[in-house]
Amino acid sequence: MVGASLGQRDIYYRILDEDDEYAARRAALIVTLGAVSAAAGAVGIGGLAPIWYFAGAILGWALATTVIYAAALFIPGHRPSDARRNLTIALGFAYSPALLLFLGMVPVFGPLLLLGILIWIAGTSVVAAMAALELEVETGIVVSFAGWIVLFALTLLVPTLIV
Repeated sequence: MVGASLGQRDIYYRILDEDDEYAARRAALIVTLGAVSAAAGAVGIGGLAPIWYFAGAILGWALATTVIYAAALFIPGHRPSDARRNLTIALGFAYSPALLLFLGMVPVFGPLLLLGILIWIAGTSVVAAMAALELEVETGIVVSFAGWIVLFALTLLVPTLIV
């Protein structure tokens, strides 16, 4: 998780190259813990805020993964046969910085810290998409940014507007 959160490309290749039957479960655990962290960061807001932030984090990651995959389909080039599975696992590990979303409860600086964490996730998502879909750097940035917009909206904006 640490290597993935630091954007170390070789970590993603190792995760995807090995026939690790538990990689998908570990990725799902990271996403779930990130959503729990987002909910914990919303505890001070009150009401149903933790539930909305939990749901927003899970849905944001799922839709961002879908958008990145769909955007990559429009880019010509070779795709691995198991591209969707690889992308899901790689983006699960790229979501590791989301474990810090509990910092949203910090008075005054909470929203700024959340934005910083989401930007961090954008960077790790570029590396994950490049590894999983065998993309060039520029293409990885474009497709990851498309997914990050969705992640940002559902993880931070929508729950804030609902609460």
